[in-house]
Amino acid sequence: RLLIKDYMTHYINKNSEIFILDNPAPSLAKAGSGDILSGIILAYLSRNCDTNQNNKACDDIDNKVIHAISVHNSLGMAAFKQKKLKGAISEILDYL
Repeated sequence: RLLIKDYMTHYINKNSEIFILDNPAPSLAKAGSGDILSGIILAYLSRNCDTNQNNKACDDIDNKVIHAISVHNSLGMAAFKQKKLKGAISEILDYL
């Protein structure tokens, strides 16, 4: 699996399928937005996952990552549309 965050976000799953976020939020093309994305991904990966048990929630990594990418972009779009963000990327945290 590989996630590449630049202006557009690219994700390659365990089957080597490539997912490209082709409608990126302009407010996410800044340093620091990948840090926010990482936090959202980790939050999704840790939900309902007990590593001491054979748990299906722990196996659904690809869907969780793709969903986190979508949520991240939606937050960026909302912030951009409402505030016309041009400042700090941390303003996107207001939309979490």
